[in-house]
Amino acid sequence: MSALRGKSEPKTGNSVQNVSGRNKRPSKYKPIEPSKLDDLVKHHPKVYRPLSQTALDHLNEQDSVKLVFFNREDIWVHVQGVDHEEDTVCGCIQTKCTKLEGLQIGQLVSFKKEHIVEVQEDSDSDDDDY
Repeated sequence: MSALRGKSEPKTGNSVQNVSGRNKRPSKYKPIEPSKLDDLVKHHPKVYRPLSQTALDHLNEQDSVKLVFFNREDIWVHVQGVDHEEDTVCGCIQTKCTKLEGLQIGQLVSFKKEHIVEVQEDSDSDDDDY
């Protein structure tokens, strides 16, 4: 079973061209499907805790998010874009993937907010009061 979702398509540098979104435009972000936070909380309540909806609603382009895959590998992704209507996030992988084939540091990926396990807010943000 693969940790990746979608068709295998020709690579362009560290990115993959996929068709996604409402307008069916090509995207440079590779869709991935890590574990859902709800499932992790259900099966490992001492390790994982639910995120507040406020944290997800205030997610922005300078934050980093943690994702966990079925093989229990954690990766951090630097957020580059958030579609709050579609609950979709896209960004760049920040950590080395040792167990996940096809993913590497610097690769552009997209995923749903429900997969986010942790949010590390941008430390340079002036908006720390929410």
